[in-house]
Amino acid sequence: MHLVALSPLAAAALLAAPVAHAEGNPWALGSSLNLIHDSNVLRAPGALAQSDTIATLGVQGQLDQRFGRQHLLLDARLDRSQYQDRSDLDYTGFKVNARLDFEPGERLFGALTLDSTQVAFNYDPASGNTPTAQNLERTHRLALRMKQGVVTRWTLEGGFDALRRDESTPDFAYRELQRDSADLGVRYQHSPDLSVGALVRHSWGRYPNVGATGDDFRRTDLEASATWQVSGASALDLRLTGGSEHHTPTTTRSFSRWSGSAQWRWQPTGKLSLSTRLARDSDTGSNDTVLLGTYSDARVRTTLELSGVWQATSKVRAFTQLSASRRSLDASLQAQSLGAGHDTTQIARLGLDYQMLRNFSLGCSLAREKRDVSGNSLGLSYAYAATTGSCFAQIWLR
Repeated sequence: MHLVALSPLAAAALLAAPVAHAEGNPWALGSSLNLIHDSNVLRAPGALAQSDTIATLGVQGQLDQRFGRQHLLLDARLDRSQYQDRSDLDYTGFKVNARLDFEPGERLFGALTLDSTQVAFNYDPASGNTPTAQNLERTHRLALRMKQGVVTRWTLEGGFDALRRDESTPDFAYRELQRDSADLGVRYQHSPDLSVGALVRHSWGRYPNVGATGDDFRRTDLEASATWQVSGASALDLRLTGGSEHHTPTTTRSFSRWSGSAQWRWQPTGKLSLSTRLARDSDTGSNDTVLLGTYSDARVRTTLELSGVWQATSKVRAFTQLSASRRSLDASLQAQSLGAGHDTTQIARLGLDYQMLRNFSLGCSLAREKRDVSGNSLGLSYAYAATTGSCFAQIWLR
């Protein structure tokens, strides 16, 4: 998936100095140029790996507007990526994020978000096949969150989430997904430093192009969470979920199991911040890891992520990211025999960005990605390795 090739750039851009709109001006316009060299653009195994250099030109617009008790945030980006050797993989991608925070009543708060993206997804290690053509994946998500504060320390909260994922080529049609979910919960603020919560979530959806009639699923989760501000420099986020999922007619994908995560955020000095996250996930169609940003339908993923940011000076920032993700593989979406295979993907990334001027920034990063397989993984996954280097320049007009 070319998204992984772009991820070092995305990380560097994310860590670049955030946009700060001039007083009274809610608009900002930006442009960026990114150069990426990838040793394995299709994440193919062994001798099938192909290296290439990709140039991406992007334009971006932002709006940050308050009116009354409402707050509108809009961020839209358009990118054109061109390959030096594999021109058949050239594509245009986009990303649109919109969020409206509103207060319809006393102590009632809401947030409406809309996300829409188009990225190149031209390989899928989860299928165990090496692709040969470009595929564009579009994802649309609409979410509504409501929170009712009361006079006591209790808060009621709930929401609705709708996700649609479409593929441009028939070879990847089995990945298309329609998923909706609704949840209702309560949160208790025990002290300024500690809050706990519980909620029930029900999800339903289908893979429309799996099998002759598609694969429908329903899932119910019970979730408990806690946020603890251990000290002024340290915070801990915990989540534990028990879920039951039922599929028809692909009943082999039905299961009941637990998942959860623990994240520790630590800022030992004013210049250094660190984060550690351990997660066990079994959510249908969810992200494989935060760093990868890819989709998978493994039965279980266990992921360890470490990241750090060092603000060397007011203009220079360095960052590093490490990730290891182990999957218990599931081939039922590809209508293959089930196996007991596993794969482990390791990613290491190091980057540096320089805020030369208030509206102009530069940055470079280097990443190494490696996947190993074990057990009965034939047709489920394959081993590969890739090294990616990228540099970007970004300018803003405010």
